[in-house]
Amino acid sequence: MPSAEFEEREFETPLYSQLQHTRLVWSPGQVLEGHVGFDYAALCMDSRIWDIHDIEAPFAGVLLDDLRMRWHIRRARNPRPLPNFELNLFLQAKRPEYIKRVASKLRQRGINGPYWRFNIESMQQQLLDSLAGQMQGKGLVCYASPAFHRLSQLYSHITSGTIVENSTFPDASVLSGHSKWNYGQPGNVGVANVEPRYVEGDPLLERLSSLLSDQSHFDEGEYLGHLKRLSEIVLSCVEQVSQSQESRTALFFQRLSSINNVFDGADGPESSAVRSFLTVQAFCKSFGLRWFAVGRK
Repeated sequence: MPSAEFEEREFETPLYSQLQHTRLVWSPGQVLEGHVGFDYAALCMDSRIWDIHDIEAPFAGVLLDDLRMRWHIRRARNPRPLPNFELNLFLQAKRPEYIKRVASKLRQRGINGPYWRFNIESMQQQLLDSLAGQMQGKGLVCYASPAFHRLSQLYSHITSGTIVENSTFPDASVLSGHSKWNYGQPGNVGVANVEPRYVEGDPLLERLSSLLSDQSHFDEGEYLGHLKRLSEIVLSCVEQVSQSQESRTALFFQRLSSINNVFDGADGPESSAVRSFLTVQAFCKSFGLRWFAVGRK
């Protein structure tokens, strides 16, 4: 199972060049790449990428300052600022192996002839999983690998500008828990090599009913105590993410200060309950969360 005749950099450089229909492009340095997991990011408007993933229009993009990856960068001795423009496509290029003999398990899943395969690095996958989880419909995180392996093919695709059409772009989140991606064609079609594991959890409505049952014995005083405890947990969470979410943390404490000014000098359980409620609401508003309370009408 020989590797491709060309190096990874020989593939990724022309690939990224053919995707650069925008000036908003950023590639982290080699050291920084180890902290963020990808080696190319752009505000990509190229319809070929989005069509591969059945996405009708390019994602809006995100500011990297809003993502938790900033925590990794701030661990450095001399932290550096991240791009101040939005990005919607994050790629990690891979050099594949070319395999002629197809195992029966792969043949059963649709790979019927010679195919390519690249390895998935565990730590890198964890970083890409984290990044993909934070996108929330604003960006695409995936791998990129050629569906060819000869130097002559690489040079031909560079000349004709067809590397994108002849590469695979599997979604990083789909490969979570796997160590290889096998593919016999370009696009987003292939087979991950780990056997699937069936998982069945309780339906959401059953879990909500269980919560209601657990609450049936609470009296009003206990509810007030739980609300106060929730506000304390919120404050603890903000303190833990203060370095990685500076702008949102500042916004939260600004709102919290306004709440404290309104209730300055106010005592009693009702005032405490309202203050706790507004604290949790300020947390959700500042960090883009939704708060649902489970209860009966």
